[in-house]
Amino acid sequence: MDTLRETYSRLLLRFGINDFRVTDASGELNMEKPYLLVHRLCRAGYLVKVSRGVFRAVHPVVLALEWAGHRWRDRIVQKEYLPFLEILVAKLVEGFWGRLVSLIIFGSLAAGRARADSDVDLLIVAEGLPEKYSDRLRLWRRVVSGLEAERLRLWRERGIYPLIDPLLLTPEEAEKVQPFYLDLLDTSIIVYDRGGFMRGILEKLRARLKELGSIKVELPDGAWYWIVKPDAGVGEVIEV
Repeated sequence: MDTLRETYSRLLLRFGINDFRVTDASGELNMEKPYLLVHRLCRAGYLVKVSRGVFRAVHPVVLALEWAGHRWRDRIVQKEYLPFLEILVAKLVEGFWGRLVSLIIFGSLAAGRARADSDVDLLIVAEGLPEKYSDRLRLWRRVVSGLEAERLRLWRERGIYPLIDPLLLTPEEAEKVQPFYLDLLDTSIIVYDRGGFMRGILEKLRARLKELGSIKVELPDGAWYWIVKPDAGVGEVIEV
């Protein structure tokens, strides 16, 4: 094991994914001034700088995703959400394991415009979901159990209390274009996408909109809507 990975492992076992000061790390690493090593860990993606002299370890499941080519943290503009999102993503990966097909963040958080009362909008595509949506929500609650502590911490420290608005679809359901996919075209962050499943669906939708001459109208307040087919006749059914 290389030095950086060993050091990350020791810090993770000592502090978890909670904030720690460099001075706290000194004793664990048996180094009087570990500043250079800590900054090397940050550059390598093992640690995140929280504030001057304060750092935290990245969740190991998130690191595994990045090592597998699924990078998403850099696209989160509002960095104060990252600790919460890392735990959420880790719980979803662990909860669904091999059944997870796609995980996408969309809405105001993906656009970098989340307010303190904004929801975290998620699309989860997974195999073997229960047929009844009420059963899917029960499954969801089991998967994300224990997240409340991190939500409360974010509220105490940042005045943010993010509620999660999940959409859970099977791959067969996700293959059928949903109206909210229009929102995913420009403001979504793909956290995980096995075999490019949702990327392929969104690319086909983008090509279809181009064929129809669709126009996205953006409003001054940041909202938008689509004119899917500008030359559509009265009563014409449009398929996308």
